[in-house]
Amino acid sequence: MSTTTSIHYLPAGDNVLCTIVVRPEAQGKFPTVILRSPYEAHYIPMSDGEAMAQAYEEHKSFVKKGFVFILQHCRGTGKSTGDSDAFIYEREDGIALQEWIRTQDFYNGEIFLSGGSYCGWTTISTAPFADDIKGVSLNTTDCELYNFIYLNGFYRSGLHGCWYIDRYKSKTELNRNRSNDVYLTLPMTKMSTVMFGEPSKSLDEYLMHPNKDDPFWDTDMGGKHQRSAVVECNVPMLVVTGFFDIFCKGSHHMWDSIKPDVKEKCAFVIHPYGHSGEAYEEPFFCPSGGISDRIGDFEPEWFDRIRHNKEQVAPLGKITYYELFGDKWYSEGYEAQKAETVLVLGEGESNYLYDPQDPAEYSGGLTSGFSSSRLMPQPYQRKDVITCYTDAFKNDIHVRGSMSVKLRVKSNREDTAFYVRIGITKESGDVALRDSIIKISDFCDDYKPNTYVDVELLMDKGAFMIHEGEKLRIDVTSSAHPLFVPHTNNKGLFTIQSEALVAENTVDLENSTLTLNYI
Repeated sequence: MSTTTSIHYLPAGDNVLCTIVVRPEAQGKFPTVILRSPYEAHYIPMSDGEAMAQAYEEHKSFVKKGFVFILQHCRGTGKSTGDSDAFIYEREDGIALQEWIRTQDFYNGEIFLSGGSYCGWTTISTAPFADDIKGVSLNTTDCELYNFIYLNGFYRSGLHGCWYIDRYKSKTELNRNRSNDVYLTLPMTKMSTVMFGEPSKSLDEYLMHPNKDDPFWDTDMGGKHQRSAVVECNVPMLVVTGFFDIFCKGSHHMWDSIKPDVKEKCAFVIHPYGHSGEAYEEPFFCPSGGISDRIGDFEPEWFDRIRHNKEQVAPLGKITYYELFGDKWYSEGYEAQKAETVLVLGEGESNYLYDPQDPAEYSGGLTSGFSSSRLMPQPYQRKDVITCYTDAFKNDIHVRGSMSVKLRVKSNREDTAFYVRIGITKESGDVALRDSIIKISDFCDDYKPNTYVDVELLMDKGAFMIHEGEKLRIDVTSSAHPLFVPHTNNKGLFTIQSEALVAENTVDLENSTLTLNYI
């Protein structure tokens, strides 16, 4: 199909936003697909002509399906001007772009919203969606801003921190400090200055609100419009995530939030990899497990099949998922749980000293950072990490849903953290599967030091297979650097704490358990 491409610099306050329109050459009106992206630095040195040619090459699959495709560089990125500051301007800029499209001669009354990761956030930011929005693709993203930044009140340095350092004023020469030691800064009110050489007002503000129930998260800056995007949506949505994707938890929450009648025209696909959707550096390979293996070039297909009422790229109203280590795709049974097994972690009790200035280090983000799964460290190498192995499984087990770990713990401090990482034994080593982190104060407001308290860590949902003879490994410690900012062992708002205390933490292993649900 022949195409014609144009470039526009649309006003946004004192700035302009580079907006490239790739359309079929034929005269007429067409459905329009929007992608708003901050990941367009490769366009910066290009002339307008080169930029238009590049946009065509990158997105021609949409145009070949008869769509106008619009690529807009987010404020302060690519060929757009201004200072980039993640999450701040996407709503006003995205709504303005949709209003501009409605005035164009190619507009036929149909708009489709495309985007993965942060580009999915730019899509969600224009909610509630206008009546001319006919389809949405939410690939590896989340509608809860809190989840980009925190897990259970712990700053996600392995997600937001390492990503934000390049997104803040991305076209400005700053003295960016990418060392993981940045996340050990005390007090954390100084962290943005250590990170950039100047304070970041937005990051400093986010760091003051670690509690998900804080009213801040129901403000414009806290993402109140985006939070309701999926709940209020009435059009077909394709939700995509991975077993190890950083937005695995959020994607499941979005799917669960879709209204039942709308869900019947939506699809949810879960691949076995991390944020990219393809095999990367994981210590395993999943035959035909890549997202492209299952649903191909899914966004243009998803939108095209909505328009022509054709069979979709994945079964509607269902979760299509790959069973990790079972090496098979399913569209049934994801939520089915026929049995439960509760495994005791060990015998007696085990204690260790936890020093926030010398945190345990883990590679592999699992669903907490970008680097997907990795082999777990050799066991018994650190005195502040308790490693437990289950007995070898006597039969194949098909795990479904969320694993949970209940710990009976105590500390000599008024508050402290407990981190759990679960892995599975393979010939190559212990492959990391899931992790989570909590603090005592989440379960006991007035904890008395040196008394036992029960805490629970709920792992993100997933589907995987344990083969006969394999074991699960459970590491229990109090930190996971650089995935989460270490707890200082002080009670209260971590951001303003200037002193890190050493804690003596104890786990009562024979009263601590791992629960698995399986089919």
